[in-house]
Parts: sequence; C-alpha cells; structure tokens
Amino acid sequence: ARALVILGSEGEGIAPPRMQSADKLQPLPGSGEVESLNVSVAFGVIAGEYYRRHSQSAPAMPAVARRRK
Repeated sequence: ARALVILGSEGEGIAPPRMQSADKLQPLPGSGEVESLNVSVAFGVIAGEYYRRHSQSAPAMPAVARRRK
C-alpha cells in the first residue's frame, strides 16, 4: 500500500488546504505526559507502525552494519 506522510511543524502544524485534501488524517495518540513529539520521532513512530502493518508484503529490512570498536 502506498502512503504519503505529511508532518507539520510544532508551531504552525499543517496548512488547512493540505489537511482538506487528505484522504485520512491520523493524529498520534500520546500518553498525555509529553506536549509534542519531535518531527523525527513522530515519523519514526509512523514508519514503524506502517512497516508493522504491511510487513507481509514489504521486503525484509536490510541488516545494519555495525562498526567494531
């Protein structure tokens, strides 16, 4: 499944015309303890959930090479 994720800035959010043209709006539920998420953290949550839901049809995630100390 294809998706386009648009993330807004903390101060201004997403412009109303963009929100009106969306097929679906999905806020991220929070614990109530944090006022907002950094945009990179928010995308990580969204990408992880998208991958989890579509992992049957998605290619395997590539292995991450680690440097030896």
